Amino acid sequence: MVAGATGVDLVLLVVAVDEGVMPQTREHLDVCRLLGVRRGVVALTKTDLLGNMDPDWLNLVQQDVAAELSGTFLEEAPLIPVSARTGAGLDRLRDALARALRTLPPKETSGPPFLPIDRVFTLRGFGTIVTGTLVSGALGREETVWLWPGGLPARIRSVQVHGRTVERAWAGQRTALNLVGIPRDRIHRGDVLAFERPSPAGRIFDVELMVLDEARAPVRSGSRWQILLGTSHLGATVWLAGRRELAPGARGYGQIHLSRPVAALPGQHFVLRGGQPLAGRGRTLAGGRILYRAVHRRRRREDRGLAELAAPEVKPRVEAAVRLAGLGGLDEEELPCRLGLPPRVVKREAEGLLAAGTLRLASRQPRILVHRLALEGLDDRILSLLERHHAAEPASLGLPSESVRQALPGPPTPHLFEGLVRGLERAGRVLRHGDRLASPRRGGGLSPEDRALGARACEVLARTGLKPPRIAELAERLSTDAHHLRGLLHRLAEEGRVIQVS
Repeated sequence: MVAGATGVDLVLLVVAVDEGVMPQTREHLDVCRLLGVRRGVVALTKTDLLGNMDPDWLNLVQQDVAAELSGTFLEEAPLIPVSARTGAGLDRLRDALARALRTLPPKETSGPPFLPIDRVFTLRGFGTIVTGTLVSGALGREETVWLWPGGLPARIRSVQVHGRTVERAWAGQRTALNLVGIPRDRIHRGDVLAFERPSPAGRIFDVELMVLDEARAPVRSGSRWQILLGTSHLGATVWLAGRRELAPGARGYGQIHLSRPVAALPGQHFVLRGGQPLAGRGRTLAGGRILYRAVHRRRRREDRGLAELAAPEVKPRVEAAVRLAGLGGLDEEELPCRLGLPPRVVKREAEGLLAAGTLRLASRQPRILVHRLALEGLDDRILSLLERHHAAEPASLGLPSESVRQALPGPPTPHLFEGLVRGLERAGRVLRHGDRLASPRRGGGLSPEDRALGARACEVLARTGLKPPRIAELAERLSTDAHHLRGLLHRLAEEGRVIQVS
């Protein structure tokens, strides 16, 4: 039922008048709520049987259904008595469905293509066929798509929508694709046809969670569940952010750790079931929606960024995604796929955040975005590295800039690091000597005594030619400390006056 309802925007809830609301009806309604369905129509079927029943039975069933739907997205839905046998009420039902359809917002088709596969088979003369509901974007004939979680490419030979051959299928449509390049045995129910990069597949996802009011117990951090996601069914462990448990009727944020990699789209809804669903003894208790594909488990207190990823506006979601990436940053071209949003919308918001200084470019080709908060403290780290180096080698001209960059967390990209160093130079906090960086207080100049000692060392090395003394021997000749002389010789090597050969 979950696989079939994935991608559905309007539900027709069916209740038979001779049975009323059944337990499975309640669970199907819960599933629709968890899958984000917001509109629907209710049909009361088998009204032709009322001739043999109490005349007030229909009113009792209607009251029972209305009570069950109170507080749900179907609370104001039309309730139409019908009979498939006599045709009574079917015209009213068609009209109610048509009116409800007209209230649906248009599908956003410019997002990344994403098709969860619910069926795969072969046809003689055609080859591999897959079917599913296109959740996002569009797919067309002769385009290349990738099968996830494996990342195998395939070419679309032809496209059908409800048995009709078309050039292109759009989000919301039931779609059949004839694929070339992937054998039938490499495709399984639950796989997804999607974009090339970034990979939508993973085992850890940041999520927003909702526990049903009817759940008998809270969802605890670290608890194990069966998860229904798209057309996949697998095991999952739930880790909550900012709390140890989520009570019935509550919402919160966290992560799901899956038993195997699957492909998921940000905004995609899922269902959590307890018990033994495959044995028919499970129960739908909670669900939620995917916010982001994570690469590591977040600490329990890391919930602020997750709340921003769930925001209805695009700007906080873009900012949160880049901030959570840390110093590594995010490729601007990958952001739409990572957030499941249209590229033009993401680019507009990213440009605004760059102009405001909230985001910075870590690289121009490709354009890597990094959040300004990720840069906090880096200036002090650079200065601390230089100070420690000067303390260890007082005579040194400074540290190679690449050594400084590699010693920083991340490390930052060369483009970003160069921007940081230029800022420190303008502030007079760093000196640059060729490819070396130094502290203005400690690097750059030698005392008159060290200049004289260096001149004497060069004279000795010039006289000894290709048989130079060891540093300890040279220090003994010059009547100085070997450790101090070693630092001075490194400085002379930096200036090109001597060469370290061993």
